[in-house]
Amino acid sequence: MPQTLNLMSKCFTLPRASAIESSCLISFLERSIKSTEPRFAPIDALAFQSKNLYNAANYVIRQNFVYGWGYLNYHKMAQFMKSHPAY
Repeated sequence: MPQTLNLMSKCFTLPRASAIESSCLISFLERSIKSTEPRFAPIDALAFQSKNLYNAANYVIRQNFVYGWGYLNYHKMAQFMKSHPAY
């Protein structure tokens, strides 16, 4: 049985300022790619690398919070993660 890779894209619409329109609309689009397709391998490899980079950055932010070293903003994290093996 061929393996499939699910790609999810989220579209968020923020609620309007009026009290009448207070709900947030969220729509999901899911696409599956079979392992027999030629684009499966590169997309799977990039998804795996992306997961590792996210987890490494999340770990660094968590350690800074736990040890009280302060919050790293986006620019500091981007600069720090460029030297990380997961980058």
